[in-house]
Amino acid sequence: MSGARLVRHPSKSKSKSDKARFSESFEQWWSQYPKREGDKGNKTKTFGHYKTRLGEGNTPEGLLANLLKYARYCDETQVTGTQYVKTTTAYLNNPDNVSNPWKVNYEARQRHSGKLSLVEQVEQANAHILHPEGSGRFAGQAAFDGQGAIYDVEPEGSGEPVFDDDRPVRAEVDQCIRSG
Repeated sequence: MSGARLVRHPSKSKSKSDKARFSESFEQWWSQYPKREGDKGNKTKTFGHYKTRLGEGNTPEGLLANLLKYARYCDETQVTGTQYVKTTTAYLNNPDNVSNPWKVNYEARQRHSGKLSLVEQVEQANAHILHPEGSGRFAGQAAFDGQGAIYDVEPEGSGEPVFDDDRPVRAEVDQCIRSG
C-alpha cells in the first residue's frame, strides 16, 4: 500500500469548464439575487429549477424581471440580508414565485402595525382580573396581608390560605432574587 497513489477521476475534478455549464442569462439572474443571511442556495440545483421554469414557457428576461421585483419587495419589507429572503432553490422550485407580482400591501401592513403585542392581548383578556370594576388596582393586591404573607382570598371556597410561610428566606435565594 505504500506505493499506491490516489488518482482523481477526470470527470469529478473541478475545472474552469464547470463554470461554462451555466448559461449567461442564468449567471445574470444569479448575480441579481437579493442578499440573504447565510448561503443563498446550491447553484447547480438552482440552475436545474431555472431550466425547468424556462421549459414551462418563461423567458430569461421574464425570470430576471420577476427576480428584480422580488428584490425590490425584499428591500421594501426590510428583509434583505436576513434569513427571510428565500433561498434561490426555494424561489425557483415554486412556480408561483415566478408569476407573483411581488407588491407590498401597504394598507394591510398599516392595519397590522397597530396590532396589540402578545402581552397586551393577555392583559386585555384578563382585564377583569387585573382591574376589577375599573378600580385600576390589581385584584391580587388584596391577597397581601401587609406582613408579606400571600393568601388567596378564597381558594376553592375552603377559606384556607394557599401560602402562609413567614420563615426567613435563605440568604443565597434572597441575593439571587435581588440581583436578578
